[in-house]
Amino acid sequence: MGDATNHRFQPFRRAAQLARRATAIGLATLALLAGTAEADPVLKLLRYRPAGQERPGILDSDRIFRDLSRVISDVTPALSSGDSPTRLRAIDAKRLPLVAPGIRLGTPVAGVRKIVAVGLNHAAHAALSGGKPPTEPKLSLKGISALSGPNDPVIRPKSSTAPNYGVELVTVISRTACNASEADAGRNFAGYAVRDDFSERDFQMRHESQLAKGKSAGTRIPLT
Repeated sequence: MGDATNHRFQPFRRAAQLARRATAIGLATLALLAGTAEADPVLKLLRYRPAGQERPGILDSDRIFRDLSRVISDVTPALSSGDSPTRLRAIDAKRLPLVAPGIRLGTPVAGVRKIVAVGLNHAAHAALSGGKPPTEPKLSLKGISALSGPNDPVIRPKSSTAPNYGVELVTVISRTACNASEADAGRNFAGYAVRDDFSERDFQMRHESQLAKGKSAGTRIPLT
């Protein structure tokens, strides 16, 4: 997330503050934070099994993967609403079935409808790009089909000549929000994850600034 204080991205300050509670987010997990008290432990949810057959799971206090399919049908942003966080915290994760080692991990959240990226989202990134921090967030959309699991193969386009990558914080939005105030913005956060951001700079910078083309190729957004 970087230093959000150098921008007019006030809602993202709250995201950064909450994310610091999840410094050990864990491999391919969704850190479910929304609707919880500051002192509550972070729930680390995951999804596993082959693509299209994923089941929900949870990381217990010993960082061991457990199956959660007897409790919930899938990991979605809706889990942050209502009594779901309280219900999940009441579960003794260590009594749940173990997930076999080596099994494929999928994206930690299902039901993603939109991917919105914030470019030049901290001062160091702007400086590295040779510019100044923007006065307004630089937003772009990415294809949902680019999502993949943390260990899935990343397909490099045949004409790729300038691949690039970075690690970024993912904020999962729990519900549709329109004209939300700065004070209410944080209430729409379901949780956090980490992702690798793979770009094809040649497509992005030298083909009439095709951001979508440079960042939306299949498998190019592993949630790690």
